[in-house]
Amino acid sequence: MHFFKFKVYIITLVATMMLITSFYFFKFFQLYKNISTINLNTWDALKDLKYQFKLNEQYYMAFYIAFAPFVVCEMLLVFEYSPPLKEITGLRFILTFLATCIGTLGALYFFGKFWFQRYYGKYFNQIYKIIDELK
Repeated sequence: MHFFKFKVYIITLVATMMLITSFYFFKFFQLYKNISTINLNTWDALKDLKYQFKLNEQYYMAFYIAFAPFVVCEMLLVFEYSPPLKEITGLRFILTFLATCIGTLGALYFFGKFWFQRYYGKYFNQIYKIIDELK
């Protein structure tokens, strides 16, 4: 029975995460579709492209932030169902749990920033530079 509850929790978390991922991937698809139809011959079109890039960056950050509650829930499950961690109690539990959650969320944030900058940042900066030069 104990393992059954754990499986239900995990399936629920994964299904919810898949729904959120589907939502954001749909938004990314719409954004990329809009970007591909922009005519880059006018100043307004370049400004619109810059706006689309900023919107894309915000979607990526929101995508990573949306996973923060799932990280905390997963940590709760790990601490509840892992025999060595289940024995930790009191202040030691609180400090260990908080450190684990903060470390994991921090890693998620920095990984997201690094990934976005590595794959998109240099191109966004080139477009921003061109737009600034045309002002």
